[in-house]
Amino acid sequence: MAAKLARPNARVIVVYGDGAFGLHTMELEAMARQGIAVMCLIGNDAGWTQIRRGQVEFFGEERAVATGLAYTRYEEVARALGCHGEWVETTAELGPALERAFHATDVLHKPAVVNVKIASSEFRKGSISV
Repeated sequence: MAAKLARPNARVIVVYGDGAFGLHTMELEAMARQGIAVMCLIGNDAGWTQIRRGQVEFFGEERAVATGLAYTRYEEVARALGCHGEWVETTAELGPALERAFHATDVLHKPAVVNVKIASSEFRKGSISV
């Protein structure tokens, strides 16, 4: 929000994982109420993968605690809070969804969420988060 307030004519895009977005979802209410038109792009792999990876490696799948998530439809929460929301499942849907989200932020001056369903990956495998 501060970046958009500091540079009101700039496009501000916040890139989240779904776990991180889940911790900050209600910021959308403040953005909508105050007319702070930020676009939130979520890579949704249904997990707190940064934490989950270490839990699984150290303790095994059966002892990974509270890090497996659902493909939560955060864009629906965004709509309920007065923002624009998009759900994307295919690469063909991504471009048009981003265009609609930028229309919402640039023309309608409302925050937008683009929630992109992605697969889990081995990205950063071997790294440890503490």
